[in-house]
Amino acid sequence: MSGYAMKRHLVRVRILHVVIIVLLSGLCVTLVEGGFYIFNAFHKKNITIAGDILKRNFFQDDDALGYKPKPNMRVTSIFKENDTVIYNAVYSTDNYSRRLTPDHADGIPKKKFALFFGCSYTFGEGLNDNETLPYFFSRLQPAYRSYNYGLSGYGPQQMLEHLKRKGVETEIAEKKGILIYTFIDHHVNRVIGTMRSYSIWADIMPYYFLDEEQKLVRQGSFRTGRPFLNAVYGVLNKSQVVKALNLDFPKIRGHHLLLTARIFDESKKIFEKKFKSNKFYVLFYPGSQHVRSLKPYLQQFKIDYLDYSGLFDPREPQYHITGDVHPSAAAFKILAEQICHDMPALAATGPAAP
Repeated sequence: MSGYAMKRHLVRVRILHVVIIVLLSGLCVTLVEGGFYIFNAFHKKNITIAGDILKRNFFQDDDALGYKPKPNMRVTSIFKENDTVIYNAVYSTDNYSRRLTPDHADGIPKKKFALFFGCSYTFGEGLNDNETLPYFFSRLQPAYRSYNYGLSGYGPQQMLEHLKRKGVETEIAEKKGILIYTFIDHHVNRVIGTMRSYSIWADIMPYYFLDEEQKLVRQGSFRTGRPFLNAVYGVLNKSQVVKALNLDFPKIRGHHLLLTARIFDESKKIFEKKFKSNKFYVLFYPGSQHVRSLKPYLQQFKIDYLDYSGLFDPREPQYHITGDVHPSAAAFKILAEQICHDMPALAATGPAAP
């Protein structure tokens, strides 16, 4: 065999090896994905949302926030897993689309406001209007009127968008007060629009990033602001392995925490300007694991925080709705009591709780 023929033979052999490797790799991937498809199908939960919350279109799109509740609504939300009712709650909103906080102390003048921001924990998913954190706070502090701006799925960027709205201060009757943002670890995922949050619901949420000069910039929503990355996430999210192992991308890094803190910082500045108050607090909900890594960034921007990460174990049955991760009324009652216990110090100096 000539040298030329030998080279052609070796090339063909190498190509054959590559083809075999590609085919075997594809077969392995197919087998693994198929196995996990069966696993996921076997472990799939039959989740049903009943009541009139969907029938009456409780949620509506919003250019600034992504979505929000409709104003002046009263709906029932029934959450079922298979045939078991996890919760059956009534949600009410006021004319500004805020979750209604019933006033139990008629006749007592409201001298101050308490603005509550956050996600489903602040909103009180699975609980009635008189079982939320804002409700228990106003019950213990009757001179304060609580305003609940929280909503399921929200992150820090929705607080910023709320505060940026023209005339937001006119929605509040009282002239002095405080703001409390209830933080859970997943809020960092929502700030950066991780693969799972983007793929499930957060695609229309506000998309913020820090530019080369470390300035906070909004570029539409996650859906419109980063199409290439969204396409990559779309492919990854279809993987049965990713679903089975509950994988999410990217891993939370320091610059993600910095972005989160910058959103808090900008929110605080706007709150101070519009409401003439420096009583702005980030409350770490019990069980937070990001508390240690996020604290230095909050301290960098002089943002006060309430570290309640060790107040109780949220996994204990009395502190969450049975069959669900969302807090129970008992958990919010304890949280409100702790806030009120710390109120004298907060009102006097505004320090961060230890």
